[in-house]
Amino acid sequence: FISANIKQIPTLGNQDLVQNYFKNNPLFKKLEIFSLYIDELGYLWVSTQSKGLLKINPNSNQEDNIEVYTFNENDSNSLQSNKVFNCRQDSYNRIWVTSSKGLDIIDLKDNSVKNILTDSDIGNSEVFNLTFDQQDNCWLGLSYGIYRFDIDKNEIRKYFRASSYGNFYNLNAISYSNDGTIYMGSRDGVTFFNPASIRNTEV
Repeated sequence: FISANIKQIPTLGNQDLVQNYFKNNPLFKKLEIFSLYIDELGYLWVSTQSKGLLKINPNSNQEDNIEVYTFNENDSNSLQSNKVFNCRQDSYNRIWVTSSKGLDIIDLKDNSVKNILTDSDIGNSEVFNLTFDQQDNCWLGLSYGIYRFDIDKNEIRKYFRASSYGNFYNLNAISYSNDGTIYMGSRDGVTFFNPASIRNTEV
């Protein structure tokens, strides 16, 4: 898949989908995509700049096969923001969603949405991306810092540099290696660490 400012979501190799996929759907006009993610069942999750999070069956060109998750100030069972940066599936069949306002979880069993981290929890910082370590802890790259969310304890911890180079800023990219190392990319380069080697020090 190719993400960009597009009016359709084509898939290479299927000309019918390239020509007809959501061709007349107003939802896909001037659609700006931040990231794409395919879950374990093959559904495509599309994180967008202003239209929330889309769940699409890429094997069908039927418009009613789109599920849209958005912010609704009158609905507590909604995302915190329509500016969604990324999403990932955990081992409990939930979709974790990062946005300009925090972190949300979509439980695929009942399609419920829970707001996990809000503005007040992370100091009005945008949450750009996330990954999971070998203990199922969720690691978050924010506009101001790296956070670890302990799922079992429902506990958030912020991490700082041990040197004098300052904090981590604008962590826009993330990758997880087979040996457990987490890589995060920003405007200042690449930061990498293995969660198993981190010593927690209270400040």
